[in-house]
Amino acid sequence: MARRVVGCAGVERPVTQLHFDAMPSMGKASGRAFLARKSSGAVDALPELSAQVSGVRFDPALLSTFRRLCRVTEHGTLPLTSPHVLAAPLHMMMLAHSDFPMPLLGLVHVDNRIVQHRPIPEGAALDIRAQMGALTTDDKGQRFELVTTVSVAGEVVWEEVSGILKRAASTGKKRAKRPTPPGGEDPAPRRSVLWRVPADAGRRYAGVSGDYNPIHLTAATAKLFGFKRAIVHGMWSLARCVAEMDAEMQAMSDGAVCLDVAFKTPVFLPCQVAFHCYDTEAGVRFALRAADGVRPHLVGSLTTP
Repeated sequence: MARRVVGCAGVERPVTQLHFDAMPSMGKASGRAFLARKSSGAVDALPELSAQVSGVRFDPALLSTFRRLCRVTEHGTLPLTSPHVLAAPLHMMMLAHSDFPMPLLGLVHVDNRIVQHRPIPEGAALDIRAQMGALTTDDKGQRFELVTTVSVAGEVVWEEVSGILKRAASTGKKRAKRPTPPGGEDPAPRRSVLWRVPADAGRRYAGVSGDYNPIHLTAATAKLFGFKRAIVHGMWSLARCVAEMDAEMQAMSDGAVCLDVAFKTPVFLPCQVAFHCYDTEAGVRFALRAADGVRPHLVGSLTTP
């Protein structure tokens, strides 16, 4: 269903609401998004675009695989990042829609915030709504938000804001080189763990998330898009970090938590990475770095809302 409203500047903006009786296929949505013809230039505004579906349940077999791949401890509730997997087809349907002006290729997931108001029982029927959020522009390009809300029996239990960047076209000028980050955020992290990430980690997580972007599958397919090797999904790295902080999360009052993350550099496969955890007054900070402890892959925090 779509309609149009006139904005404050007198310009008509499309308002499109997509309603689904069942969750759309991630494969079909991705195919439509990849094939859609969109402008490569900067955009002035994004449409008021949303997508929603009711009564969705996480498939038990898929949930079991998610837990195994991300090393998540079973508590009878949905893992903190797993609703993102459920909502992904709605995100993709919006990106594929003719009202959305940006091409899918080249979009980069740069940051994420999840607020869980209470743990979600793993068999709960979920009502999921996703919509376009704010659009901002800087020297890096244009960043927009995908805002997702999950409700159970009319109660909002989980919210997410995903920051997506469309990089600015190259001007031919070299940007100033970033200073080398320190080896750790504190002199002595409370806990550090080395992980070995296998070459097939991207393909295996694609089977759960439905995100079969070629950059995640093999070195050969990743090279077609300018990567030296395949890279694992950022949301896999985040889910794996959250799994490492299970004890800290279980200790938080009533299971209400706020997870913030900034994705920094790709995790090329196969590799070894280092997870670091730091205590703060509000909760914990964490970082995933290259095995040398210098190059950051992601940094974030887990706190009470």
